[in-house]
Amino acid sequence: MREEILARAYSILSSESKWAKRAWARCRTGQTCPPASNAARQWSLDGAIYFAAHDLGKTVDDATQVIESLEEAMDGKTALYWNDRASRKFVEVKGLLAAAIAEERSIA
Repeated sequence: MREEILARAYSILSSESKWAKRAWARCRTGQTCPPASNAARQWSLDGAIYFAAHDLGKTVDDATQVIESLEEAMDGKTALYWNDRASRKFVEVKGLLAAAIAEERSIA
């Protein structure tokens, strides 16, 4: 379940233009919106995970478990804090997701 959600979140954040800071999700106009909204066009790391879970028919609890499993790799910071750090780069977000996917595959 975790690998599936992580892989979907990785594909949702397919380019830097799909990534958001200071909001779980943003619509075309840049306003905040729920991550699972049809209007969402950009997502934070945790927003992409929540949207991925929703898109795959998983629960909010499933998404929360995935986020909590990532927080150890984020120096114990919450995903929202880690994502929104001023110096955070998109490549770091993609790298974190890729490493988590690889770890899930090695466990399976």
